[in-house]
Order: sequence, then C-alpha cells, then structure tokens
Amino acid sequence: MDTQQDIINRFLDFWNQKSSRTAKMLINTECLGADCILGVDDGSRIALKVKTHPIAEDIGLIQAAHRHLSSHGFHLIILSNDVSDAVFQAMMTEQLNIFISPEKATITLPNFTYVFCMVKQTSPLRPSPTEHTVFVGRGSRLCRIFLANPTREWRQSELAQASGLNKGYVSILMKKLIQEQYIWRSGYNYSIVDFNRFLDDWVRVYHFSRFKASQHYAVAGKNYNEYVMKVAEIMHSHNTQFAFTGWTAAALRAAYMEPPLVMAYVSVLPQDTTNLFPVESKGNVFLDVPSDMGRLQQLQTVDGFPLVCDVQAYLDLSKMPGRAIDQAAHYREKLLS
Repeated sequence: MDTQQDIINRFLDFWNQKSSRTAKMLINTECLGADCILGVDDGSRIALKVKTHPIAEDIGLIQAAHRHLSSHGFHLIILSNDVSDAVFQAMMTEQLNIFISPEKATITLPNFTYVFCMVKQTSPLRPSPTEHTVFVGRGSRLCRIFLANPTREWRQSELAQASGLNKGYVSILMKKLIQEQYIWRSGYNYSIVDFNRFLDDWVRVYHFSRFKASQHYAVAGKNYNEYVMKVAEIMHSHNTQFAFTGWTAAALRAAYMEPPLVMAYVSVLPQDTTNLFPVESKGNVFLDVPSDMGRLQQLQTVDGFPLVCDVQAYLDLSKMPGRAIDQAAHYREKLLS
C-alpha cells in the first residue's frame, strides 16, 4: 500500500509534467489540517491533504476544510489512492479538487485547470434507497456476507445457508442486488461488482439505532481491557449470544483514539447481574438487542473475544455521535481499503 509520502510524490510528478508553474514544498504542518503545503511561483499556495479513500460522508468535512483553508489563502487538493465514481462525481459537482491519477483528477486553480475523468456517468449519488431496498432488515444479511468476503464467489445455496434465509427470499434479493449493479452473476456464481460503491450506498441509509432493546450499564475495572473482559465473562455466565461492535471492535482491531465505552450486540439484555449495573445514561457499557440478529453473522474472534465483522463495526461507528466518524474513517482505511 502506498504511504502518504508516495501519494504526495505522485502528485508532484504529475504537477511537474502538466503545469508550467513551479511548485515547491514550503512546510509540513498539521495546524492547517494539511499534510503538505506547496508554494507556486505565481504566488498561490496549495494545501495537500491525503485521504486514502474518501467516502460520501467525507464530502461535508472536505467542504469545511476547503472553506477554512480558503479563508487563509490556500487552495485545497485532496490526494487519494482510490475513490468510487459516485464520490468523484460528487466532488466535481461541488467544485472540490481531487487527484487520484492523471486519468482521474479534477483540479481548478488560478493558473491551472485539469479535468480528466474516465468514470461512468451513472449518477450513483442518487436519492437514498428506501425501506424496500436490500439494505434494510433481514435483506441486509446478504450485503453483509458479500462485503465481509469481497473476493469470494457465492452460490445461492451457500448464501441461504450462511444468512439463515430461505432460498426463495435469497433469489428475490439477488435479483435486486444484480439490478442495482452491486452484484454480478457468472453461471451459478455471484460476486461483488464494486466494493466501495456497495459499502458507500449502505452507509448512506444505515441506522445504528435500530434495535429491539438497549441499556446503558456501569462496570468496575482498572482499565478499558478489564471492562471488556468483565462484560464478556458476564455474557458467557448467562449463556447470552453476544459480539462486540463499535468502539470496542475498533479498540481491538484498529484503535485510533481512546474508546469512551464498551459496546456489544446481545441476544437478550442481562438481568440480575452482580457486576453490571443498569444506569440511565453515561455508563461505560452499552448493550443492545438488534432488530435483526443478522448483525451477529460473519463474526470474527480477536484476543478471544467475539467481534462483529469489520463491515458491521464500520457501519456502526459511521452513524454514532461525536468523534466516532474519525474512528470510522481510520477503521476503513486500515481494514476495508
């Protein structure tokens, strides 16, 4: 995988080939939210920000960074390894600068304009899918299966077995997935068309708060790892099906910041526990019974703890308040790129 400096160097090579203006690296600063600042011989200044894989939810943040840097006299250019056609088209529409390669870039500066786009104009940033799409309820089980295993080919019988859905319903869902161009068929086998577009579209309509029941708790311990261990022990002692998600999955898989609480999906909320105390709010443990237990499919085990699949953890983080969105972006960059 390219490093941040590799991506910056790729853009500098591009600039030297395509622009008659000379640009020199001035400073490398974090105070402006940029990874690199270039000074151009016409007096303009360019702020380069590396974002390995921008998603639709990042566009608002990029617009805010663009406004902030513009107010300080800088022109922002996002540098990326890859971006879905949907996000690229959206950035073009919003007149935001982005460079992936000479074959996929849109840049407009005072004395330099470059637009080259070999993408399908399919308006993938269409209105959000409705309640009748494959992203809602039990239908989302197939989405989770495909995205958790992006390189695998599946047969319908395998999908039915893995999802717990009957073959008739799987057949209906597969027709919708193919119609929406998320999945393509080769003989009896089915596989993903575009992982990033598939995941981006699901994120747009996903709701973390769809659960049957939830409860905040308080648990005593010396540190976060001890909280996690105690919650796991309690779940096992009650024979409760569970899997950690959100902040806890991030702490165990791709930590970016200090997690504020332990989070897990459970088949039933624990009752009459001696070490786990229900509270109204602001506890250090949050448990919920999901509306569809499919969220506990495609599990993984890390350090002996059951975790939801990386796609599910990312979805949950993406729709949680506060700085969870930053943790979600880091999670995706590290584990879902």
